[in-house]
Amino acid sequence: MSEKKEDIWESIPSSVYIALGRRGQESIATTECWMEGCDNKDEDEIQFLDKEISTSDKAKDGSYFTCTKITVRCKKCNQKYKYALKMTYIIPKDAEEGSKAKPFMGMLYILDENDKNLGFAGYC
Repeated sequence: MSEKKEDIWESIPSSVYIALGRRGQESIATTECWMEGCDNKDEDEIQFLDKEISTSDKAKDGSYFTCTKITVRCKKCNQKYKYALKMTYIIPKDAEEGSKAKPFMGMLYILDENDKNLGFAGYC
């Protein structure tokens, strides 16, 4: 699959937020390598490999979930990993009949190339 780099970064947020307990939250950039031991912070060194999107069945209230997995390779450490963005879409209770679901919350996880969860990156 050949997709422009700009399209990849449109599929996932450029930063996510991680909770710091009672001290608020911190913004973390997603455009850098997430593999242990790699200090690459250059988004040009992250190469797009594949993208897959799955969608859940709609609930009675019209809400549903999507999971977008984007496989990338860091050119510096030569390791592959995946961004897994899980988005929740809901229809507000006060919405008009026939309204479309809107994004409610997103959570970004980092997976290894075998889909093993390496950890929660943050909320978006």
